[in-house]
Amino acid sequence: PTHVDLSASLSRTSLREDDTTAATVTISAQLQGDSTRTTDTVVNLNSTLGGTATAGAGKDYTHTALSASSITIPKGQSSGSTTVTFSVTPVQDDESEGTETILVSGTATNLTVNSAKVSLVDDDLPLITLSVDPASIGEADQSYDAEVFHNVPRRQVTVTATRDTGLTTDAVTVNLTVGAADSTAVLGADYLYLGDAQPVITIAENAASATATFSLELLQDRTAEGNETIVIGGQVGDGTTFNVDAAELALTDDDLGSGVVTLTAYPASIDESAGSTAVNLRAMLDAGAFPEDTTVSVTVGDAGSTAERGAGKDYQGGATVTITIPAGQVSGLATIYIDPVQDSIDEGDGETVRISGTHSGSLPVTAADVTITDDDTATTIVILSVSPASVNESDGSATTITVTASLAPWSPSDRVWQPSRGLATHPTDTVINLNSTLGGTATEGSSNDYTHTALSASTITIPAGQSSATATVTFNVTPQQDTDAEGTETIEVSGTLSDFTVNAASVSLVDDERPHVDAVALVSTGPYRAGGTVVQKNFFV
Repeated sequence: PTHVDLSASLSRTSLREDDTTAATVTISAQLQGDSTRTTDTVVNLNSTLGGTATAGAGKDYTHTALSASSITIPKGQSSGSTTVTFSVTPVQDDESEGTETILVSGTATNLTVNSAKVSLVDDDLPLITLSVDPASIGEADQSYDAEVFHNVPRRQVTVTATRDTGLTTDAVTVNLTVGAADSTAVLGADYLYLGDAQPVITIAENAASATATFSLELLQDRTAEGNETIVIGGQVGDGTTFNVDAAELALTDDDLGSGVVTLTAYPASIDESAGSTAVNLRAMLDAGAFPEDTTVSVTVGDAGSTAERGAGKDYQGGATVTITIPAGQVSGLATIYIDPVQDSIDEGDGETVRISGTHSGSLPVTAADVTITDDDTATTIVILSVSPASVNESDGSATTITVTASLAPWSPSDRVWQPSRGLATHPTDTVINLNSTLGGTATEGSSNDYTHTALSASTITIPAGQSSATATVTFNVTPQQDTDAEGTETIEVSGTLSDFTVNAASVSLVDDERPHVDAVALVSTGPYRAGGTVVQKNFFV
């Protein structure tokens, strides 16, 4: 809701100048459209009464103080749980003032409060009362126009002027004013009067009433103004012979008050490699517009972001900006610039920059996200390596082996290793679990090829954003000397990591024995010379 209606009720039928006894006025508050709010609505009442009548001794009326300074409409309800009362005593005089008004006004946070009105009827001149049919018209009303063969936003209104039944001898002409003082609807903004001159009603002699008809064109808008009034006033001659009691034509609004502002961003995603990019922001009301400018103070990169702002992080730029939603409009625009930071970190589906806001009219604001699309695909292959890469069987003493883990460069398109293309890294630590049991072709044991100490740690961690880690994971290898010619054998260090392939590293155990042949038997099957003839024979080893 955007409006609160104050209404007044009298303890008697009317408040006339010639009835100088006190009348009780009761003030009530109602949210327009029987809507409700999620918090209490406090309407603060002005202690000073307004209107065209003047308060005070010797003036038009006197009154007591209001019984309370505010009316509270509880959350979830459309009307106040209490009312406020005061007493009004008309002051009799001989002045011809016509019907005057007493207004009770108020204020409420972020709401428009429509005043309550009490009419004070003058008794010093004969009275002509104006009435209107229909009593209300809608902003969206239409009527059929035979000249254009379709409906147009136009309504016909009939005004009736009725005079006191005892004063019907002479003809009386009443000059009407459509949109007279105290109208809340604005001519030219809410409606147009379709006529060359203001309407005139002539009540014939010996007649009690007469009518005039005119047309209004209704101006449709998106503004949630609440219901407004078009006051139709009148005057006879110079105003000294009759009082004319005005009529009110209600103009009902068809725009619901907005309850939320939604932010949208275009483009909704930016490539990490795009550089500084203009992002257009729109703040959109979900229903009717406000009658005045409102603003949304936008914060770029609030706590809901997954991307970090700053040099060497995910993006820069995106300064705070204010979006203005003009009066009568349901949206406003602004532009910010987001400059993604190109890196080699695989951030998956991308990271988001949260764009949030605060509305000057206290409406909740739905945030927008801009995704920085990642262009890096990190490998899921880890290569283990060792240093030194080999030990000699003849060393005899223990050798300390250091294990290193590295991400393998590879191309996502052809899935082959291509170190020249650089290396995308992971945004979180990569922890490789090392197997405590060594493998390979060499056999562990004091009577076999080597002995070793336990690994100094069970894992190697490649930190987030890094491509390799040389861990302080060490172990000692002591070769066992023997006389077997085994050739070079391997001692293998392996590991595991979920969803990764971990390529093992091997330490070469270099043998120091040469291979030899124990005996060779040659058997010749030729050729040989026999009696000057060469005979072919074959030898087998």
